[in-house]
Amino acid sequence: NDGNGITGPETASGAGMADVFFAPCSAFCAEKPDEDCTAVDGGCCMNYICGDLPRNCTTNDGLIYVVGDSWEESKCRICNCYYSSSSGAYESCYRNSYCSGPPHKDCISLGTPENKCCEHFSCKDTTCQHFGRYYGIGDTWTSRADPCQQCKCVKNSKNPPNIECEATKCPSPPQPYCRAITYVDECCAQSWDCTDDYLITMAKKWVKGEAVPICVFTTSSDVDIDLSFLIEGGTSVTSSAVLKKNGISEFYTCVNASVPVEAGRKATLTISGKVGEASISKSLDILTANVEKTFVQTDKFLYMPGQTVKFRILTMIGTQILVSYDDIPSVWILAPTGSRLMQWTSLKNPQGILHLEFSLAEEVEEGEYKIQVNTTGGKISSQIFRVQEYVLPRFEVTVTAPARVLSTITEIPIQVCAKYTYGKPVKGSVTIMLEQKQYYYWYGERKAISVETFNSSVNGCWNALVSTKDFNNEYISRLSVTTTFIEEGTNVEINGTTSVTVVHNMYSFRELSNEGYHKPGLPYSLKVKITREDGADIAGEIIKTCVLSSCKKFTLDKSGILDIIIPSHILGIDSSYITVDVTTTAELWIWPSGQFLHKFWIIFCHNVLFSFKFKPSTFDAIRDTRLFSR
Repeated sequence: NDGNGITGPETASGAGMADVFFAPCSAFCAEKPDEDCTAVDGGCCMNYICGDLPRNCTTNDGLIYVVGDSWEESKCRICNCYYSSSSGAYESCYRNSYCSGPPHKDCISLGTPENKCCEHFSCKDTTCQHFGRYYGIGDTWTSRADPCQQCKCVKNSKNPPNIECEATKCPSPPQPYCRAITYVDECCAQSWDCTDDYLITMAKKWVKGEAVPICVFTTSSDVDIDLSFLIEGGTSVTSSAVLKKNGISEFYTCVNASVPVEAGRKATLTISGKVGEASISKSLDILTANVEKTFVQTDKFLYMPGQTVKFRILTMIGTQILVSYDDIPSVWILAPTGSRLMQWTSLKNPQGILHLEFSLAEEVEEGEYKIQVNTTGGKISSQIFRVQEYVLPRFEVTVTAPARVLSTITEIPIQVCAKYTYGKPVKGSVTIMLEQKQYYYWYGERKAISVETFNSSVNGCWNALVSTKDFNNEYISRLSVTTTFIEEGTNVEINGTTSVTVVHNMYSFRELSNEGYHKPGLPYSLKVKITREDGADIAGEIIKTCVLSSCKKFTLDKSGILDIIIPSHILGIDSSYITVDVTTTAELWIWPSGQFLHKFWIIFCHNVLFSFKFKPSTFDAIRDTRLFSR
């Protein structure tokens, strides 16, 4: 032992080497109690059988086995000889196979075949088998294939018994409009619901102070309706509406309700009453909106001390964006320090647009000022302007560049013009800088290069072709052009900027109509307008459209509109969605991956629960509708 719990003898496995192993057994094994004891292997330490305890296992045939032996007593039994400290050697046997009883009590026993352990049975002449189950002659059961079929095992004098099934006769409903309540694997109704079905619809978001239609639809036209609606928008802020229908031959009826203007952002709608025999008591949370927008416009953004600030106020309200003629509670001007410089209260607004003005002092504080308007709806609208001393620039610099270029272009034409405010051209030098505005982590750092500097005389305007060779156009969507014009003689610098959009596809797509969802069994329609990014005529272009493995070519006219109708048998119903790929045979491609242009998704709608046809006069411009029904 080396003192670390590792021990092992020297071996000849290598010169001067030893096989080191962890001892599997403790050194504290019991010694042999007596020389007459029989040792039995116990794994780590030896066990001992002493005294009168049996030292071996002896079978009825006189065969002797030692502890640890295993033998086959018969085809169906295996025996083992085990050791026990209290019993010594003992025998334990078990069956080596499991035998089940007959599939049915009427099956006939065929006995146990030779060299087999289990008894065999014959059932074909005494039972019927249905979906893996056995039934005796005269037994009846519900078909597992169709719960509306009752089956019976019938005896046949010459042949094995056969199965006869007949349809289950279900009781009729107590009333024609009653709804059956059934359970899984049940054919007939377990009970009937004879209350009236209904559907109540309303807007998901309500506009404060405006009428919102609440409609009730029923499955029968002669159902009586008596409902009350209570809208609560806060403490003591309520409104109500009552809906009644008696003997009117319509399947629906509506009533207008409204949320009080004073309500908060959320309100509660409580519905109570009856639809036919069905009682209703339900509360819903509804979202509210105060459709109001106030515009504040100044005659300019930048003012000098001593000038007059003129501004006007216009408020639009309601879903129809109508001009508000309500009085304006207050208007005030905030200085850069936050103090009120000017204030108006209780302003009349008979014309719908209010004009106001005030004069700045000669030594007024410079900085950013704010005009704030408090409207009758409680909203505060703001508009900012600046006050500072400024001098009009001596000249102006304009930069003209293409609005869009393809990413394959190597040079961009740029024109720089400098003119005095009175129209004369400016002489000087020009510096043009082209800069990549987007940054992508896989592309590296953003790039900005000075393309060329002109120190020679430039009189007014100058045209240049700026190279883009230093940019990887594949990852760029926008370039910024910055020019600096230095006036000759005075060295006054004025900058001009513009931007250029980099496009990577020759064609652009705009969906004119797309159903979005495909209904099984119906054709799918898609209308797309295709234009070229370079503005060239699209007429005569050949476009190929593929759905799954079916493709068709179209030749575009000058409108560039592609009208596609896909038959239902092409779409199939196996997938939850498919794609429509639009490609072209032209060679004007930007991406090296091929001729793929655009992909449209079609989502399948397999489970159509119900559909409604609304009269045009019932719902005007209601797109987002909340539904709940019985």
